[in-house]
Amino acid sequence: MQNFPKYDFRGYRLLKANLSRVKDKPITSFSLFSQKGVYNEENHIYELITEVTVTFTDEVNVFVFSSGYKINDLEWLEVMAEQTVINELFSTVFPFIREKVFEFTSDFRPGFMIPVLDITKFDLSKKVVFNLNKVEPLAN
Repeated sequence: MQNFPKYDFRGYRLLKANLSRVKDKPITSFSLFSQKGVYNEENHIYELITEVTVTFTDEVNVFVFSSGYKINDLEWLEVMAEQTVINELFSTVFPFIREKVFEFTSDFRPGFMIPVLDITKFDLSKKVVFNLNKVEPLAN
């Protein structure tokens, strides 16, 4: 048996951004969602699409990212539950997404840094909404 990683992170890109921060309002919520990825058998790349929504009271900001992973262990991909695959792959790109959301929301006002999260507790294949006035995520 070879000793190699299940996958290699290949990178990410911003697909779409809808930024609206005209008013000087506080951040009230944010959400995370990763739809089921698409595996390209020809090049062994699994693409994960992640949507991050940040709401400043009544101004909704949506960022859509694509991230790619070269799958080295196809058996791992096939036997793992979809939620587990999404969460594990998301955990790889999460620091990059956190930084970009902070960068995009930062101007002369403080930007929003998504807190460090233990994502193993969430099903990111369903939208998880975090109300900043409460500690726990809201059901969607």
